[in-house]
Amino acid sequence: MAANNEEGKQENKTTKSKNMDTVEFIINVKYGDKVLKIGETLEVSPIQANILAKQGIAKKL
Repeated sequence: MAANNEEGKQENKTTKSKNMDTVEFIINVKYGDKVLKIGETLEVSPIQANILAKQGIAKKL
């Protein structure tokens, strides 16, 4: 049973990474505990990428 649970976790992790969008920051911004400068890229969820793009903070790549 524990082995099946571990396999499920591994599959979930790989599925999550496939659904990430890359964004490039247009302005300097504090994102969590990081300060991201203009031109830096970050992988975020598609929903977060849309929010950042609509706010004019980043553009989707």
